[in-house]
Amino acid sequence: MTALSIAKTAAGLIASLGTGAVVSNAIKASIPANSKTIQKISIGIGGFVLSSMVSEMATKYVSENIDQAAQQFKLAKENIVVIHQDQTDES
Repeated sequence: MTALSIAKTAAGLIASLGTGAVVSNAIKASIPANSKTIQKISIGIGGFVLSSMVSEMATKYVSENIDQAAQQFKLAKENIVVIHQDQTDES
């Protein structure tokens, strides 16, 4: 496992847990106190589905941004090598 894949996994896990917790807390706060049992169950199931969807999207977003950053870093590193070689050739 490379350092990049470890970073993506860790960042994805943190993003997933964080967004899941935020969505879950928002749903809990919106359940009326006088809700019937069936309403509480349906809200709970809907909340679980919504939380899962948002967590998955957050994980995908983080992973894509890490990939983009890694690609930009790689390009910058290659450009530095080219510039250094050009300066060496001119000397």
